[in-house]
Amino acid sequence: MKKQKNILIVQCGKTYSELYDHHGDFDDWLIAGMGVDPLSCTSIRVYEGEKLPEPDTVAGALLSGSHDMVTKRTYWIEYATDWVRAAVSAKIPLLGVCFGHQLLASALEGRVGYNPNGLEFGTVAIERKNFEEKDALFGELPSTFKAHVSHAQSVLELPPRAICLASSTLDSHQAFRFGEVTWGVQFHPEYTSIVTREYIRQSEKHLRRQGADVQLMLQQVRETPESVKILHNFLAVVQGASS
Repeated sequence: MKKQKNILIVQCGKTYSELYDHHGDFDDWLIAGMGVDPLSCTSIRVYEGEKLPEPDTVAGALLSGSHDMVTKRTYWIEYATDWVRAAVSAKIPLLGVCFGHQLLASALEGRVGYNPNGLEFGTVAIERKNFEEKDALFGELPSTFKAHVSHAQSVLELPPRAICLASSTLDSHQAFRFGEVTWGVQFHPEYTSIVTREYIRQSEKHLRRQGADVQLMLQQVRETPESVKILHNFLAVVQGASS
């Protein structure tokens, strides 16, 4: 009998201890968002120097968020970048989230840097683009939906041949697809309202400096069931590719 391949979570960082102690980490949230048995997933802390498996040994991979910046180009980021290129070439399903979205774009010759519009935090409206494109992750989503965001850097230029799938008021490239089974989303489909509020609180000083109404931002946080469907749909792609 053919052994079932696991879904790989490429963990690019660790969340705040206030969240980690009570609500888990980036990998836990991605697994919960997909609604899969944790035993069907393998988490690798690439940011701690752990080695990633060969792409063809996994069913698919998710690249997590991080408090690091893609533009720092540390050793582990360079290593992860090389792995991403190999995974894209192997045509395994890939989904990058926030930092992972930026890592994907950078690996595929896009440009990442600090967003000239400033920090983007809270629950925001995401607008879909290129409706004529049949997309396995976004196809069933409404034209506008809510999602959680927490980032300073963005994808400033998409990779060549990438298709923009969504934008927001402060970020023109909230999502893209490259080829048939590689996606990046700047927003966090795995975040809950609890997680989002903590990220706002942790960045309150910087947000106030930017002129943001932090209390209003906290009040406007809500659950985002439509964006969670991105993870459900990605799981369906992985399962379809593995069958």
